[in-house]
Amino acid sequence: MGILGIPHPYFLSIAWGLSVFAAFIGWGYFAARWCDKEKALAFGHKAVLGMAFLVLLGGPLNLLGIVSASLCISLVLLGIGFAVYEAAVNRLHVKKCVRDFSLSIKNPATCLLFCITLLMLIVAFIANAWSYGPNAGKTWGFNSHDDAYAYLVFPNKMLQSGSIGADPFNERRIESSLGGQSFLHALVLAASRNESLNILDAGIGMLLVCIMLATIARRRNVSWNYIFLGQILLLSLYYPKVNITGFFTA
Repeated sequence: MGILGIPHPYFLSIAWGLSVFAAFIGWGYFAARWCDKEKALAFGHKAVLGMAFLVLLGGPLNLLGIVSASLCISLVLLGIGFAVYEAAVNRLHVKKCVRDFSLSIKNPATCLLFCITLLMLIVAFIANAWSYGPNAGKTWGFNSHDDAYAYLVFPNKMLQSGSIGADPFNERRIESSLGGQSFLHALVLAASRNESLNILDAGIGMLLVCIMLATIARRRNVSWNYIFLGQILLLSLYYPKVNITGFFTA
């Protein structure tokens, strides 16, 4: 047991979730360079592009049957390496962006809205970092049918056997899970446990959506006040989470 009786894997789940998010950013920059779209895409676009690129990469890795915990951890660490490299190469631009953002939230009202948004994101991330037992239809927890029979099984099978495998008569594989989300779950599961899987969609996914919202709005010269209000509204909405399939990541 850890501090205040919280299990140590809880903190590992948060740290690894942030690592996967950083890997999305790094792979996004790599993919943008590869496609010669580095200057055309903003930070938010690259973060989402990185997630999509890893889904694309998961296809041939599954086909070859070489998915494993060590490979997934390597992919995450490599993505973090790309992110660190890009930050170092573009450090002047990074400093300018941080300085400009700091100046943008100097207004007390804007700063307050930013703090509320940041607090809500932190709460959402932490709340979904660890889930206990079947809890169908709730914001966190697992569905005792969908997840226990399928969506928890797929990433575990991928890590244990090297591939999600052929299963043409599996209803859930046909209607809602071609394997992309399961590969992303495998990235999370590689260095954590089943209880951490909600952090992918309800934590990392929600963070990506908020970043994309800000990216698109800033390109249209929307003020930060309206952006933060939009993010607060998004984070306040109830969404129909039934299982661990993609909602924000979809």
